[in-house]
Amino acid sequence: MNKRKAVAGAGVLAFALFLIICHVGRGLSNDIYLPAMPGMTTFFASSEHLIQFSLSIWFIGAGIPCLFLGPLANRYGRRVVMLGGSVLFIISTLLCVLTNDITFFLAARFMQGMGAAVFTIIGYTAIAEVFSGNMQAKMFAWIAICGTLSPLLGPAVGSAILVAFDWRATFVLVLFLSLVAAMGLFFTMPETRPREQRSPLHLNSVFQQYLSLLTFRPFITSLLTFSLLFAGLIAWLTASPFLLMAHYGMNESQFSLLQIGVFGAYMLASLYSNRRLSVTGTEKIIVMGIALALIGALVMLLSCFGGRIEGILVGMGLFSGGVGYLTGAINAVCLGFVLDRAANASALLGFVLMIISMLASALISAVADKQGFFLAGLLLLISGFSWFIRGNYLQSDGRG
Repeated sequence: MNKRKAVAGAGVLAFALFLIICHVGRGLSNDIYLPAMPGMTTFFASSEHLIQFSLSIWFIGAGIPCLFLGPLANRYGRRVVMLGGSVLFIISTLLCVLTNDITFFLAARFMQGMGAAVFTIIGYTAIAEVFSGNMQAKMFAWIAICGTLSPLLGPAVGSAILVAFDWRATFVLVLFLSLVAAMGLFFTMPETRPREQRSPLHLNSVFQQYLSLLTFRPFITSLLTFSLLFAGLIAWLTASPFLLMAHYGMNESQFSLLQIGVFGAYMLASLYSNRRLSVTGTEKIIVMGIALALIGALVMLLSCFGGRIEGILVGMGLFSGGVGYLTGAINAVCLGFVLDRAANASALLGFVLMIISMLASALISAVADKQGFFLAGLLLLISGFSWFIRGNYLQSDGRG
C-alpha cells in the first residue's frame, strides 16, 4: 500500500489540526506581546533596542538547530524530535512568564525559538511526506493561513489581555496552547519515517546532502525568494510597535486593529491563492505575489516622504498580501523538487528563513527609524531582489 494512503484518514487530519495549533502558538509567542513592548521597557528598566532584540534573539534560537533537525529526524524518526521540541518550547515559555530580569527573558526567548524551530522543520517534512501535488500545496497554504491568525489576532488578543493583566499573561496563553498542541501531537502524529528507513548520523554525508541542495537551483531560488519576503514581514513586526505607537501616537487597541488590516490582507490573499492553485499554477502565483509585494513596498516608501500613515499601511497591506498569495505555492515548489530529501530540505529552508529574518529584525532594532524610511527601503530592496532572482531563474529555465 502506498505510504501516503496508509497514513491518510482521520488520524492525519487530527495531526494536521494540532500542527496548526502549534503554528498558532509559535506565532503568538512573537505577536501577542507586541502591544506590551513600549511598557516592557519600563518593567525591565531596559532600552527599546533590547526589547526589540527579544524578537531577533528568538530567530537566532530558531535558526541554530535547523541544520541538525533534518539528520536527527532521519536517525530517530519524526515523532520523537517533534515531541522533544514541544517540551523545550513549553519550558522556555514558562520561563518567560516567571522572569523579572531582561537577561533571563532574552535567554528564555532564545530557547523558545529553538523549540519553535521543530514545529516548522518537522511539521513541514511530515506534510510533504503525507500529501502530494495540489493537495500538498493546499495543506501548506492552510498552515500558512492559520499561522497568520497569530499576527492577525495576536496584537488584539494581547491588547485585550493588557486591559486586566500585565505582559506576562500573554505568555500564559501561549503556554496553554503549547500544552494542548503537545498532548494532541503525542496521540495523533504519524511516524512518516519507519525504522527500516532510518539512517545513522554521518556528518560528512549530511554535509554532502546540504551541499547538493544548495547547488540545486530550483530549490535554492525558491528558498531565497520565500525567506527574503518572509523577513520583510518580520521587519514590520519589529518596527511597528514603536513606529505606530511611539511615533504616530496610537494606543494598544488602535495598533491591534491596524495589524488586523495588514495581516488580514495576508490571510485573504492566501485563501484566494489556495482556490486558484489548480487553475493558475504555482509559478504564476509566485510571480504575481512578488509583484504585489514590490508594488506595496514602493507605495510605502513614497508615503513615508509625506508622512502619510494611511499610505504606509496600504503599502504594507499590499506587501503582506503578496507574501500571503505566494506562500503555499512556493513551499510546495521548494519541497516538491526534493521530496526524497524532504527532512534536510525543510531543515535548510528553516535555517535560511530564520537567519534572514533575524538579520532583518536586528537591522530594524539597530536603526533609529522613527518615520519608517529604513523599513520601507528594506522592503523595497527585498522585493526587488526577489523579483530579480525569480525572473533570472525562469529565464534561464526557458519559462521567462
